[in-house]
This record gives sequence, structure tokens and C-alpha cells, in this order.
Amino acid sequence: MNKRFVRFVLTSMAAAMLLTSTTAVAQNVAFEEKQQAQIKSAKEPKKAERKTLDQEEGSGPKVEFQTDEMVAASAASEKIELQQSAIKKLQLRIKNTDEDDPAKPQLMERMGDMLWQKARYYELEAYEYLSKANEAGAAGDTAKQQQLLAKKTEDEKIGREAREEMLKLYREILKYHSDYEQIDKIRYYMAFNMAEMGYAGEAYEQYSGIVREHSNSRYLPEAFLGMAEYSFTIEEDMPTALQQYQKVVSVDPNSSAASYAMYKMGWCYFNLGEPKKALAQFEKVIREADKGTDKRRTDMRKEALKDLVKAYSMWDAAKPGNARKYFKGFAADDAEVDSMMERLARLYQENGKIDESNFVYNQLIAANPGKFKIVGYQHEIMLNTETLSNPTALAEDIQRTVAIFVKARDEKYEGATPEAVKAENDKLEQYVSDTGKWYHMTYQNTKNPLYYSLAFEIYRTYLNNFPTATDNYDVMYYYADMAYFRKNYAEAAKGYERVLDINENGEFSKDAAHGAVLAYDQLMGENNTDKEACPDIPVTPEAAPGEEQTYPEYPIADCRLKFIEASKRYAKIDQSAEFANNSKYLDEYRQYEEEVYKGLKSMYKDMVESKLKLLESQLDASRINYHQYTSAVGNLLTTMSKEGKLSAEDSFNYVQDKLNKQIDIYNSALSAITKCIEDEIQRIQDEIDALEERNDALEKQKDNYNAILSVVDDVYDKQIQALEDSKDLL
Repeated sequence: MNKRFVRFVLTSMAAAMLLTSTTAVAQNVAFEEKQQAQIKSAKEPKKAERKTLDQEEGSGPKVEFQTDEMVAASAASEKIELQQSAIKKLQLRIKNTDEDDPAKPQLMERMGDMLWQKARYYELEAYEYLSKANEAGAAGDTAKQQQLLAKKTEDEKIGREAREEMLKLYREILKYHSDYEQIDKIRYYMAFNMAEMGYAGEAYEQYSGIVREHSNSRYLPEAFLGMAEYSFTIEEDMPTALQQYQKVVSVDPNSSAASYAMYKMGWCYFNLGEPKKALAQFEKVIREADKGTDKRRTDMRKEALKDLVKAYSMWDAAKPGNARKYFKGFAADDAEVDSMMERLARLYQENGKIDESNFVYNQLIAANPGKFKIVGYQHEIMLNTETLSNPTALAEDIQRTVAIFVKARDEKYEGATPEAVKAENDKLEQYVSDTGKWYHMTYQNTKNPLYYSLAFEIYRTYLNNFPTATDNYDVMYYYADMAYFRKNYAEAAKGYERVLDINENGEFSKDAAHGAVLAYDQLMGENNTDKEACPDIPVTPEAAPGEEQTYPEYPIADCRLKFIEASKRYAKIDQSAEFANNSKYLDEYRQYEEEVYKGLKSMYKDMVESKLKLLESQLDASRINYHQYTSAVGNLLTTMSKEGKLSAEDSFNYVQDKLNKQIDIYNSALSAITKCIEDEIQRIQDEIDALEERNDALEKQKDNYNAILSVVDDVYDKQIQALEDSKDLL
């Protein structure tokens, strides 16, 4: 019988039996029904739960006003320890000074200044203790935190006592020394401290007193300012406050109080619902602040820039597309422009203007190519989209955000420090995982297929871009299960196997092992449409009339071999009683499949040997040259090994035989060449010997000629001599 036909029959039978046997799995095994994975719990993605800008920075104006004397006194408070003894001496001196002595109110004023410095010193110390206590609490050192908080409370008490003592002195000056030349200053300092200590009504009376009774006082702008602050903060009477702030500016436009009043006028416009006027007011404040570089102006400018952005966000006529150009008119550089744009985007976001916010973030992305901070901008766009309750748009933005992050990370954009990359990676990884699971659970509760599809795509994004994530085990299982029920069996099988590669003993490992078996079983089934992943059993075409029938090789598809491995793994993982009934069948099935596979291996080995003999005969008959022979042998062995038809050991042995034959051929060729050379050398030597014999004959002939010539010469000489003798006789 034709050997090629026998091989074809064996191959076809083996492949067919594989198909038949895998079909039997679904008929004989009790666990053929795959149960869809259920998420037990999932956290809804966090909807930008961070604080608003007002919560982070505090609502309302951020700049506090102090006179030049207060600034100086605050700086002097750092030397308070050196002044403790001076305070005691001054207290004694005041006590010993008569009431009618003109120096007494001066001493009392000086004492008030020193008490102010003392109060400021301990208040600053209390603030430092609070900061350190917070640090200790964050570090988990509760005992140290309580100690520091106790010191804070103690220093706050000392500071307040100093202020109370100062107010007592000022009241005595007003009562007993009302004609004191610095009485307006005393009233102002008294009012200011009362306001800070919570005595707002009494403070307002003192400010009003300065306005009524000291119209030429240098503290008149500050007095109007104090009244305006009371109207703004306590009474929340914006029209009155605005008029009083305007009065401050009109009294002395060059005073430090005037610049602060201009700033607060912007906030009055805010609260009156007039953002356009607020915007114009903050423009003036920034222009004024730009005229100097002292700390007070710098602080004023910084806050006015922020509030300028706030006013822009509130004014409906101010378009986001014009913002960058407008802000450049006030910003010191591009970095400050970006900062203002970031703030504008946040404000739009907080006010529910999502489209405007996203527009600004996209402008920021366009203005910062190659910089890692664009990842943060895109992240904000993603969070904005979440608030729109559009699950499809959010899924798209998740994929876009992850893509931008991966590109910025891998291409090492400017600012992509390890710390920045890790922070964004952790934040994004958690968000993507939570969103995928939330959509998955939403599908379970609503049966809305949209959420199922979106969860699948989000899971895919997560797994492809966060391969080392701690949540990969769970997500990979959910993803594989979704692929299975979406009839993407090839993807499901790979996913289940990856679950087991992560952890064979995990919560979902038994189900994953089961799923892998069923996924491969579906791939090999009659209804499989993924022919690339698992091709059908090939059919040999009939030969055309008059042509010889040929029988090509039919390798076992990889999906069928993997089914065997998957069933082995399942038997190893699932040791339950439920599985025991099926294990005997699967053992017999695997043994059968392996026997078929071994038989095919033997058959393939015969095929290789036949092809090698054919090539050798072609080489011997000079139908191919040696280069063609070695090339064909190499291709044959490589192809058979890759397709699993030839074991590594057999492949090695064939290569070794080929090399040995090559050596034999080389040796034969070398022997033939050597013999040719030797024959040629012998031929040349024979020619040389013949030439030498001829030369010897010629030499002998020459000697003979020389002998004859010698005899001739003798005869000639004798004849000449005879003639000479005859001549002489004559």
C-alpha cells in the first residue's frame, strides 16, 4: 500500500478522534455548564471627592491687613524673651508714676506695644506647636501629639492674657488720659485687637469714634477700613461695606489700607453678583501691586490673580477660549499662565460647567506637549466626564487617559519623575479597576448589556496597561469570564490560563481551570467561528482526473493540544468530590490523546527520514547541488520542530547526522582533490624526468660533436702545417 496514503489515514483519524473525543467531554462530564461570574461587591468610582478650592484655601478674601507699625511689632515679637524683664520693669515704673504725669500715658502706650509683641510671639508659637502636633499625629505618635497640643493651648492662653492686659491699659488711657496726643493711635490699636479677639461691636465703636473725633488722624483710612470690615464680615452688608472701602481709597489713595480696600471692593462685587466689576477691580489691584516688590504687594498680587480667575469664571460673557490670551496680560510667565488656567478649569468644574472645564484642560494639554503634567489634565477631564452620567463617554476617556499616561511614562516626558509616575499610576490603576467592577456589578443588577460591554473594555484596558497591579487576579478572571460569555473563546482560554499563572490556589482558580477546559472545548466544537485560533480538521482535495492523488501532512492544531494541558491542570486543581466522578474519564481521555499524539510523533519521524532520503538521492543524482541540499534539510527540521511534529531530541539527532554526513562529504571531497593533486604532481615529475633524459642525450651528442670537431681541427691543423712546410721548401 502507498505509504503516503497510510500516513494520511493515520493523521486524519487522529484529528477526527480528537474532535470526537472533545465533543464527548460535553456529553460525559457533569460540570459542562459554565456559571457566569458574579461580583460580590464593588465600590462606586469616586466622583472627584476632593475639596473645592474654597474648602482648600478658605472662602472669602485671603489677604489680612496690618499697619506698618503692626508689621514691625510682629517682627520684634521674635525678641520677646529678651523683653520679659523689660516688661516687668516697665510695669513697676507705670505703677510708681502719678496719674497726672504726662509721661504716664506714654509709658502705658509703650507697655501696650510690648504686650502686643508678647501676644504675637506666643500666638506664633502656638501655631508652630499645632503644625508639629499634626505631623506627630500623621506619624502615629499620639503621645507626642497630645504633648504638643497641650503646649499649643498653654501658649494661646498666654497670648490672650497679654492681649487682655493690653486692652485694659488702653481703656485706662481712654478713661484717664483722653487728652493724650496719641489717643487716636490708642483707639485704633484697641479697636484692631478687639476685632481680633471677637469683640466686633466694641471695635466698631472705636473705629467710628476715630472717624467722628479725629478727622485729621493718620489712622483715618484704617478706621474706615475697620468699619468696612465689620460691615463686610459681621453685618454682611455689601453696599455699605463697598461705600466704606471706597472711602478708604478716597481719604488716602497711597496708604497701605487703600490697596487692601481696593482688593476688598472686588469681593464686594463678587458678593453683589457683579463678576464683571469684580474682574475690573482685581485688574486694578494687580496693576497697583506690580509697582512694588515688597512682601505685602507680592501677597496682594498673588491673591488678586486667583480672584481675577474666579471673577472670569463667574462672568458669563468671559469665554474660555479667550482666557489664555487675557491671563497673559497679567501673568509674569507661561508657568503663571498655566497656573491661572488650571484654576479656571477647577472653578468651571466646581460650578458644573463641565464643557468649559474640559475645553480649558484641553488647551492646557495642547500648550504643554512633552510634559508629564498633561496626564493630570487628562485625568481631570476623565473625572469631569464621570459627573455627566454618560458611561460610554467615561469608558472612552478612561482609555484615552491611560493611553496618554503610558505614552508620557514610556517616553519619559518632562517632569516624569519616579514619584510623579508612581502617584499617577496608583491613582489611575485604582480608578480603572473600580470603574470596571462597578459597571460589571451594574450589569448584574440591571441586566443592561451596555454596562457589560463597557466593563469588558475597561477590564481589557486595565490588564493591558497595569500588568503588575495587585488587582490583576480578580480582574483577569472577570475579563476571561466575560470573554467566554461573549463567545470569544480563544481570549477566554488565554485569560483563564493567566489567572492560574498568577495564583493556582486563589478564590477563582478552580472556576478558571474549569473555564479553560470549556473554552478550548468550545473552540474545537462544530459551531466555532474563530478558525484562526482553532482551524477545522482539513480535508484533502481529490486529485484531478489523470493526476496522482497526494496526501499532505495535517498537524494537530495548537488548541487541541492545549485542551489536553488544560484538562490536566483542572484535574490537578479541582480535588473536590464533585470532580471525582469526572476525573477517571478525563484521565482515560488524556491517556488516549497522548497515545494518538505519540503515534503521530512516530509517523512524523518516518516522514522526516523519508524526506531526508529523497533529498540525499537527489543530491547523489546531481539533481540538486550541495547548498540546495543543506538548505532544504535545515528548513525541513526547523518547520517540523516548530509545528511540534519533531521532538527536540530527534531534531538534534538529525542535525548531528547531517553534520556527520557533511563531514564525510568534505573528507571525500578532500581525498579526491588530494589524489588529483598528487596525480598532477606525478605527471609533471614524469615530464621533468623525460626532459632530463633528453637533456642527457643531447649532452652526449654534444660531446660526440666536440670529439669530431677536435679530429677535424687536428686534420686541418696538420694540413695547414704541411702547407706551411711546403711553403718554406719552396
